[in-house]
Amino acid sequence: MTRYRFAGVALVAVAIVGCTPESSAPDATLPNVAGDAVLMQLGSYEIGGVPDEFVVGPQIVVYGDGSVFAELDDGAVDGGVSTRLVTGHLDESQLIEVFEAAEALPAEDVVGQLLLDGVPLVLVVGRRQWEVGDRGIEPYREFIDELTDLVDAAAIDVWTPARWILQPYGAPCAVVPDNPDAGPYDAPVYPHVLDEYPPGEC
Repeated sequence: MTRYRFAGVALVAVAIVGCTPESSAPDATLPNVAGDAVLMQLGSYEIGGVPDEFVVGPQIVVYGDGSVFAELDDGAVDGGVSTRLVTGHLDESQLIEVFEAAEALPAEDVVGQLLLDGVPLVLVVGRRQWEVGDRGIEPYREFIDELTDLVDAAAIDVWTPARWILQPYGAPCAVVPDNPDAGPYDAPVYPHVLDEYPPGEC
């Protein structure tokens, strides 16, 4: 097994036959992207395309300047799912550690079998992208958990999105300025897609 150091936490990933040994692998470098361009993303938008016409948005977006915006899951509360909207910043050393850990992930586009009526969890790190159908498959589960923990520790400020996507069951899609608090039928608009979702109908 190969052990990686990810933001001060050991990340263990199964070594893949044919991969370059860790000792000879080059250090990870960050892509040269604009400060407001997406550097990493976990999750994607699915509007009305899942069972019961739920609205699903990204869980985490990290931009080129290290700024982080996220909707983090706090678990089940009173029969529903509680989430927190947070923002913060990752420094260059933390970003490089994430990219180094991502280098251990196999180069496959689709991971595992998607559950019936499920939505793949899109993972983007730099120029690499995966669609994770089964989040329990290693080393993806460990990587996603460590990324989420890192963002949870860094994103200490409350994020108030400028807009929300709202599509109640059986109703048309709309972009609204205030949190509609519609549970699974709304999602925040992340900064990089504000131009794609102006106020009004979707």
